[in-house]
This record gives sequence, C-alpha cells and structure tokens, in this order.
Amino acid sequence: MRMLGRIYLNILESIVNNNLWKELAEQADAYAYAKIGMSFDYHPDWHGVRDEKFAELIVRECCLYLENEAERLYGLSASEVDPLFQSNFEICAEKCYDNSKCLKEEFGVE
Repeated sequence: MRMLGRIYLNILESIVNNNLWKELAEQADAYAYAKIGMSFDYHPDWHGVRDEKFAELIVRECCLYLENEAERLYGLSASEVDPLFQSNFEICAEKCYDNSKCLKEEFGVE
C-alpha cells in the first residue's frame, strides 16, 4: 500500500510541478471554444463544458501515469530473482492497472 500512496503523490507532483495542469487547462479551453463556438463571455454553458473536459484530461493523465508505472513494475518483476520480490512487484503492477480502470469507470472516461 505504501508504494501506491507514493505513486499517487508522484502523479500529483507531476501535474503540479511540471505545470501540466496549465497545458490541460488550455486544452480544455480550446475544446470548449471549439464545441460551443464562442468564448465564455457569451455562452452560459462554456464553463461547464470546459470544466468537464478539464476533469477528463486530468483523469486520463492519472491513468496514463498508473499504466506506465504498472509496466515499469512488471519490468522489475521480470528481472527480479527473488520470488517474493517478484510477486510483490506484480501485485503492485496489477493494483496500478486496477486503479486506472476504477478511475476511468468512476469518471466515465474511456
């Protein structure tokens, strides 16, 4: 469980420290403008569309991080000679995939 807690902290740090949230916000702004055809000043639904897309992009980024971490852990498992450590890496990798799937289901992201 400690490893998964660390993974979640790494996800949040990655989004915040790398200013990824700004890029995701800009993508959400562009999406809302393209979908509605006008800026937030002129359409009451603009913020709702933008916020929904922004949340979707954050969830996708978190899931991508979890899936990459799962692959890294499977790689460590494959190179580990101790069966106990190998099993632990595999369990953590499976939990990363499980968490990614749960996030997508919870937020309706495909």
